[in-house]
Amino acid sequence: MNSAISISTRFREARERAELSHDEVASRMGLSPPCIWDIESHEEEICNCYSVAQVQRICIVLGIQPRDLFGFEPVMAPLSANELAAHIREHCSSRDISFEQFEDAAGWEVTKSLAEPERFRQDYPIDGIIDICGELGIAWQRFVESP
Repeated sequence: MNSAISISTRFREARERAELSHDEVASRMGLSPPCIWDIESHEEEICNCYSVAQVQRICIVLGIQPRDLFGFEPVMAPLSANELAAHIREHCSSRDISFEQFEDAAGWEVTKSLAEPERFRQDYPIDGIIDICGELGIAWQRFVESP
């Protein structure tokens, strides 16, 4: 898979292969057409502005997998929201650090999501998941690929 191709280009190519207009994708996603134009025009739009759940819905609409959109190889072991929360708890416990210290290191508040792990899927942009997983030493792709 060619990871040199931008996410915005992969999105546009997938939309075109699916023979969907900007308006059709926007309608199916519950977004405005300018949001679709932004995704295709700004490389960081998907990662900065859309959650894992939204990206997964985008991929369903386009008929692709998240790995196709981001340009990574299939992952062997997807990571659920509950498993992500458990990794954060274990990380903090094994290093004898507080959740607040983890949040400072990762750059994202996670405490509320530990009680409701599905919030990791709904509330955080892809960039947040990348940062959190990076702090844990876990491939973020595992979380994005999980159902």
